[in-house]
Amino acid sequence: MTGDETFRYWAFISYSSQDRRVAKWLKKALSQYSVPSAHRSEVASRQRKFQDVFLDDDAAAAAPKLSAELKKALESSRNLIVVCSSYAVASSHVTDEIAYFQSLGRGDQILCLIASGIPNAADDGKPELECF
Repeated sequence: MTGDETFRYWAFISYSSQDRRVAKWLKKALSQYSVPSAHRSEVASRQRKFQDVFLDDDAAAAAPKLSAELKKALESSRNLIVVCSSYAVASSHVTDEIAYFQSLGRGDQILCLIASGIPNAADDGKPELECF
């Protein structure tokens, strides 16, 4: 999508299945906030609230590759929100979603929510605590 096109979703939430509770909470919390009127045209539905957020509730981690549906959702999302934790670090699915979103040229539209763990813990010799 080019800069002047609208998106279907404000965000795609990427998370490990162990962080499902946090991802669901985030989606619900975002839906409570109002979209500034000047930005409503950036998402196709033009909703007043941040309700258009993609959250894959299926067992996507069971699939060996990113499905066509998930790729389409990533392409249709203005932002990628990554629920960061040691579980996310170990998830090839989260890694694939981040890599695909970056391949779309929107790496600067990736936001992080630290659910657990410590940023850069691996640098301090504690890779089991890493959340990025």
